[in-house]
Amino acid sequence: MVKKIIFTTLLLSLFLISNFSVFGVSESNENNIYPMYGINEQHNFQSEFSAKDNDGYLSKKVEYHFDQYGGPLIVGRYVYLVAGGISTHKWLVKYDIKTGNIVWDTLKSFRFACTHGPSLILWNKTLYFYISDVGDYTYTGSVNDLEGCTQTLWAVSTKDGKVLWKYNAIKVLGMHYHKSLTYAGDWGNLPVVAKDGTIYLSVAGKHNNTTYNAIIAVNPNGTTKWIFPLENGSIGSQELTLDEQGNIYRLTGGTEYYIQSPAYLYSVSPNGTLRWKVRINLKEYSGAAIYRNRIYFVGLVSNSTQWKLFAYNTDGKFLWAYKTDDLDKLFYDPGIYTPTIAPNGAIYLTNGTWIYSISPNGTLNWKLKIPGVYFIVTDRNSYIYFSTAKNVFDARERYKPQYIYLVSPDGKAKILYKTTSPTSVIGSRIYIGSNGEIYCIYYNEDYTAVYLYIFDNNPFAFLENPIFITAVVVIIAIPATYFTVRGKLNSLRNMKKER
Repeated sequence: MVKKIIFTTLLLSLFLISNFSVFGVSESNENNIYPMYGINEQHNFQSEFSAKDNDGYLSKKVEYHFDQYGGPLIVGRYVYLVAGGISTHKWLVKYDIKTGNIVWDTLKSFRFACTHGPSLILWNKTLYFYISDVGDYTYTGSVNDLEGCTQTLWAVSTKDGKVLWKYNAIKVLGMHYHKSLTYAGDWGNLPVVAKDGTIYLSVAGKHNNTTYNAIIAVNPNGTTKWIFPLENGSIGSQELTLDEQGNIYRLTGGTEYYIQSPAYLYSVSPNGTLRWKVRINLKEYSGAAIYRNRIYFVGLVSNSTQWKLFAYNTDGKFLWAYKTDDLDKLFYDPGIYTPTIAPNGAIYLTNGTWIYSISPNGTLNWKLKIPGVYFIVTDRNSYIYFSTAKNVFDARERYKPQYIYLVSPDGKAKILYKTTSPTSVIGSRIYIGSNGEIYCIYYNEDYTAVYLYIFDNNPFAFLENPIFITAVVVIIAIPATYFTVRGKLNSLRNMKKER
C-alpha cells in the first residue's frame, strides 16, 4: 500500500512538471496570429488571445547576432525578420524559437538593399514585404541612390525562403501615367492584405517635381488588379487600412519637407472605385485604425502644434476630436501614433509621456504617466500591454531600466518585468501568443542587436500554492500515519504475546 502511494505521488509530480513548456510556444496555424502590421487588416492592434493572467516569468531570452531592420513577425514558434543594417545588403531570416536554430535565410540565394524598413505580411504561407529597393548595390544615402530607388513588393515562400515573384510598383504606376517615374519616398509605407489574398499598396513616384500617388491592388499571383489614382502632392503616411467589408482607407497629402498640399481621407471599394473622400485640415497624421464601423487617427492641425484624436464613421461623417497634450516626436515610427482600439471600444494612444484611454464618445476615461511608450497591444479582454524604450539622445536615460506593463481596462498598471539591458534600447514590439505567452522584441539604437524575450506563467509557481502544499502534506502524512499506527498495533500485539 505504501509503495503504491509513493509511486502515485511521483507519477503525479512528473506529470505536472512535464506539462509546462519553458518556451511557451506551440505549432500554430501560420495564418491566424500576427499576419501583418496592427495584427489585422483594421490595424487596431487587437489580439484574439489573452495574457491577463501572465505573471511575467521569463521563460526564454534570445539575442540575434545580426542587425534587424524590418519586422519582426512572430507566428507560433517562428520569427520572421529582415536582417541587415542601413548601409548593408538585407536578407530574410526564419528563426525557430523552440530549437534556437535558423530554419532558413536568403543570404546566399538573394539579397536586396532598401532605404526604409519593410513591413512584413503573412498570408497563405507566403511572406510579403514592400520596400524601397535601390537594387544590387549598397545604399549610401546620396541623392543618386534615392533617384535609383523603386518600390518593390516581394513574395517569398515561408517553407524554404524562395522568391515566388517580385512586383515593381513604381514601374507599373509610371505605365499608368505614361511617365517615367522615380522614387518619391515611402516613410511609413504599410501595405495590407485582404481576406481574398489581394495585396493593396500605396505607391508614390515623381516626375518633373510632381509627386503622383495611387493605391494599387495586386493579385496573389503578382499581377495588377486595378490602380486608383490619389491627389498629387505630398505623400502622407502611406498606411492602408481595411474595414470588415474590405473597403480601403488611406490618408494622403499634408505637409512634407515644407511642401504643403491638401490632406484627404479616402475610402475606396474593393473593386477600385471611389466611395468617398473628405478634406481634413491637417498637416501631419498617423495611420488609421478601424473598429465597429469607426475610423480613428491622430493628426496635427494646420498652423498649430496641437495633436488631436479624430473619429469618423466609415461613411465619411466626422464624429468628434479629442485634444491631447503635445505628442513627443523624438522617435518617429508609423507604430507610434496609430491608435489602439480595445474590444470594449476604448481608444488608446500615447504621446511619449502619457497613456490615454478615450471612450467611444470622445471623453477621457483615464491617463497614466508612463514615459517612453510607442506601441500598445490589446487582448480580447481589453487589457493592454506595452514596453518602455529609452531616449538615446539623453545621456541620463541611456542605461535606465525598461519595463513591460500590463494595464487593466480601468487603468490599473502592473509591471510584469524589469530589464536592465546594457544596450540602449530605443524600440520594442509586444505580441501575445495563443497560450497566453507574451513576446517582446527589443532592438538597440544602432540596430546591431535584437533581443527576444518570452514571458509565461512560472511553471513552478504551483509549489507556492497553499492547496498544493496541503496536498503534499496530506500525501506525506498518510504513509507516515500509516507507519505510526501499524507500529503501535504491532507493539500491542507483541505485548500480548509476551503476557
